[in-house]
Amino acid sequence: MKTPDDVTMQRIRDLTKKVLGTEYVQLAVEELTLQENVKENKSVVSCELYLSNGIDEVIQVDGTGQGLVDALFSGMLKELSVSYCSLQSINFEDFTVNMTPYSQIGRTGADSKVHVALAVNNSNNSTVHFSHESRSMNSAAISAVVSVMEYYVNCELAVLVLTNCIED
Repeated sequence: MKTPDDVTMQRIRDLTKKVLGTEYVQLAVEELTLQENVKENKSVVSCELYLSNGIDEVIQVDGTGQGLVDALFSGMLKELSVSYCSLQSINFEDFTVNMTPYSQIGRTGADSKVHVALAVNNSNNSTVHFSHESRSMNSAAISAVVSVMEYYVNCELAVLVLTNCIED
């Protein structure tokens, strides 16, 4: 069941896609390396972030943080905020993981679906929620972080297009 936040987010995504057309930027991470130092509570991630909107681009992302989500979020912010200044105004606020129990005869249930939800605070002091579901906790977390970045990158681009239209 979709929440009111989900409906609002989808309306905004649809609007940015309509405004940007083929210039809508899709982001993807295909592989990610994660190193965890459990004793020091430090995570290091390294991945290639694929940007596609007719012109394909690959950005190397390296990040450090306290866990996968923090490290990836920080690394992506560092790399993307160079080109997309609105990313400098978002902050990671909350992160939750929930499991949907699933088990068949002879299975442990360890292959259950997990739901990862992220909350991000923006410059308007509004909290925006993002989520993803997968059988892999790491894949769900990575997809949720990528979703955050894709959303804000495209919102910024759409605002620039609309501003230019108004000025013309």
